[in-house]
Formats: sequence, structure tokens, C-alpha cells
Amino acid sequence: MRVPEADFLNRMAGKTMWAVSAVSDEDFNVADPLLGTLRLTAEYLKMNWRGGLLGFGNKPGEVLADAAAVERARRFFNAEVAAAAAA
Repeated sequence: MRVPEADFLNRMAGKTMWAVSAVSDEDFNVADPLLGTLRLTAEYLKMNWRGGLLGFGNKPGEVLADAAAVERARRFFNAEVAAAAAA
């Protein structure tokens, strides 16, 4: 990040960051450190933090059985599409 030729901080400023992850605990609060770290990283880099999308899953594809997570994903991504269209 400090290599002047990379101009990393300026290149990241204004971009958007999201988090999409599965957790293996039904208590989604276990992801708070992950989401907090990413939010702070976005702030440091002057990026737009758009939040996190979490679902429950232990095995590949298992999150698709989490109906609530699938609905949250539908709303999450529809909101992002609407926001992009408005910009």
C-alpha cells in the first residue's frame, strides 16, 4: 500500500466494498469481527462500505438451503442494482 508507483490508496478511494460470506454458527454475531474489520478497512481506504450478507452453511452448497439467507441475498443484490442504476 505504500509503494508510490502503485498509488493504491488513491485507486481504491471511491470504490465499493461488500462482504458475502457463510458462517457455520447459527449465531451470526460470530461474524462481527470480520464485518467490523472490513468496514474499518473500507473507511481507511475511503471506500463505500455497503455492508455484509451472511448465510448459514457448513458444507458446499448448504447455504442455499438457508431460505432466509437466500431472501436476504435477493434483497441485498436488488438494492445494489437499484443503487447502481440511480448513480
